[in-house]
Amino acid sequence: MASTFPTDQTAITTLDSGDTLLVADSSDSNNAKKIDRTKLLAPVPDSGGGGINLCANADSNSINSASHTCVILSGTNTHIGQQTHTNRGTDTSVSPFTGVANHSIVGGYDCQINGVASVNLAFHTKILEAATHGAIVGGSYHSITAGDYNAILGGGGGSVGTASSIDGEGCGIVAGAANDITGSPNQAGILAGNSNTVSANYAAAVGGLSNTVSGIQSAAIGGTNATVSNTNAVTIGGSGLTASGAGAVAIGGSGNSGVSTGIASGLNSAVIGGSGNTASGIGAVVLGGQGTNTASANACIVSGRDCTATDEEYQAVFGYSAAGKTTSTLTVGSQAIASAGDAQTIRFTVRGQTTNEWSARHQRKLLPASRP
Repeated sequence: MASTFPTDQTAITTLDSGDTLLVADSSDSNNAKKIDRTKLLAPVPDSGGGGINLCANADSNSINSASHTCVILSGTNTHIGQQTHTNRGTDTSVSPFTGVANHSIVGGYDCQINGVASVNLAFHTKILEAATHGAIVGGSYHSITAGDYNAILGGGGGSVGTASSIDGEGCGIVAGAANDITGSPNQAGILAGNSNTVSANYAAAVGGLSNTVSGIQSAAIGGTNATVSNTNAVTIGGSGLTASGAGAVAIGGSGNSGVSTGIASGLNSAVIGGSGNTASGIGAVVLGGQGTNTASANACIVSGRDCTATDEEYQAVFGYSAAGKTTSTLTVGSQAIASAGDAQTIRFTVRGQTTNEWSARHQRKLLPASRP
């Protein structure tokens, strides 16, 4: 192959499949076909078997000769199909390259593509050989390490710690920083946020900070330090929430958990607001309150402060330090009972609102305004 610039465009009519058309200011030691920048728009025939490669700024960029139909559009320190690549300011780990990276496109600078049919239009980013048909568009310091049809759009930052990465199939990360999809899940996603991790099929993290989603078809939406670890579970907002029962929901508040304490326990449980609450019974619900409210019986509702529903199902427990243990009961407490003989004062008020005097007379007979 020629090692100097041709004097006219007829010298490049013999480019073969896999040859690289270099656009550079000087001769190159790669022995690839070259053309002066002024001849770049001249037609170049394809000799069959695959397209030629086009490499802009060849003094700094390169395309492996085993690859064909690849394009480097711009930038510097950018490579397609290389065994090693040192990213300025990032890690230097690039998997050994043994195959081809055909049909790939690179733009930006300090980028690497080793995966077939990939697009990398960003900065300080890489797509490794185990990943094919992947795309990184915008952002910086990202990587797609394995899997097919993954994408990262925007985001990132100015250092390695702000990078996002994907190891999955058909997964995507949009904006945000330091978000990761790991464990080779299918069709998982992260939208914005920071330091979120998703590792299960069809799971998602939407915004938020340092949330972890490992349950199939589960999600963490906003909030911080949430853990979602079972199928169809979700956390929304709040801080330190946990949804580990199948179908469990934890919404707002802090330190709440819709947890699973056994194989079936916690199925479809929910915690909404409050702090330090736990719903571990099947279909159990804790609504807001203070202290540590616990619903460990099945199909029960607990709200207030330091209330519990245990042992028997179908309970409703409200108030302060109320403890329900009997099936199908309503338990209301106003304070903790410290010793035998203590008494509680509990008031129930039932009020009927009417629109005429006749209804008012009859309601007063049936519904006293107040009774201690």
